[in-house]
Formats: sequence, structure tokens, C-alpha cells
Amino acid sequence: MFAIRGFVLAASIGGSGGAGFPNELQPVGGNQAQPPAPEPGEPYPERLELVTGSARGFKWINARGFVHAPLSAVWQALQDPEVVVDRRKVASWKVQTGVIPGAEASYRINNTVHDLITIEFETTWRLGVALGTRDAPEAVAAVYRKTGGTHVIKRMEGSIVARKVSDSVTEIELVEHLDALMRATESGASYNRDLFAAIAARAKGAPVPTY
Repeated sequence: MFAIRGFVLAASIGGSGGAGFPNELQPVGGNQAQPPAPEPGEPYPERLELVTGSARGFKWINARGFVHAPLSAVWQALQDPEVVVDRRKVASWKVQTGVIPGAEASYRINNTVHDLITIEFETTWRLGVALGTRDAPEAVAAVYRKTGGTHVIKRMEGSIVARKVSDSVTEIELVEHLDALMRATESGASYNRDLFAAIAARAKGAPVPTY
């Protein structure tokens, strides 16, 4: 648990996704998505499987996929705030880094969205090695939450877990909880698909997709 300018970001333990993780890097909830099924000649196809649903007070988005890049490259990608910005909806953004004392990596993103109305909100991210060591990580994680801004978004929190499958394949687990006035499920599903694509692109040294 950590406090940011009067807000508290706490990741709740959810299923086996965070077994052995530090408390501050626990996923925000369990993940009901199944990993992509093997294909002929490819046991770990690079694609995302995503499911959605509702709980009391919020919509949830769960996803799993494989990226054909080493965990070290995925870890570097996640530390770049440009990778996690919702480029499909956010018109402009500003980034502050090193916002959580003691975290291996952290940043705050101030987002501006132009829709029927213009809204602004901030998300705060904490990242770190969740299993293994800094020199030889087995899993890394990021947890985030809306920590300020518009009341149109009542709740926005999520987590990313990246696990080493092999020297050239990383499994990605995405969980997001949303409570917003409009299209929470559709918006969350779209963002997580784009997030997976951005992680995969940056981990391979390619530009982040734009929309």
C-alpha cells in the first residue's frame, strides 16, 4: 500500500497471479482469462485472450497473452510511460517520474481527453521485480490507479504482470477494474488490447502504435 498526495493505492491479492509477490505489487484482482491456446508449430502464439464481466460497483477486464520478446525487454518497455498511455482516447498527457519513494520505478500521468466534454485525470503507476532478482527477474509487475481528476471516472485501477516463459517469450497478464459513467467495459477492453500491442511493439524495439 502506498499513499500519493492524499490518495491510497492498495493492490488486493487476487488468485494465484500474485503468489509470492511483494504486497505493493500484488495484482488488483484475479484473472479469469485463459492464455492463448497453442497453434501448430507455435506453443505460445503472440496474441491476447480477453474476457469481461461485472462485479458490485465496477466492470472488470481480464486478459492474458504472449509476447515474443525476453522478459528483460518487456520490463524496459513497461518503465516507459509512453507505452501505457491510452493513445486512442487521450489527446495529450504529461508525465512525472520517481513519484513513489522506494519504488524501483514509478510515474504519474496527467491525461487530457476531448470527448463530448474535456476531462482531465491522473493515474499513478508503481513497478518492480515481483519474483527473482533485479539481475535475474522471473516476473515483473505494475499496478496503477486513478489518483486524481474528473468524477466521470469513479474508479480506475489495474495491474500488469509479465512472466518469463523462455529466453524469447514472455507471458502478459492484464487486470483492470473500471467504474465510469459511459462505456466502461468497451473502453477498458479497447485500452487493454492497445496496451498489449504497445508492450509487444516497444519490447521489440518498434514504435508504439498510434490511433
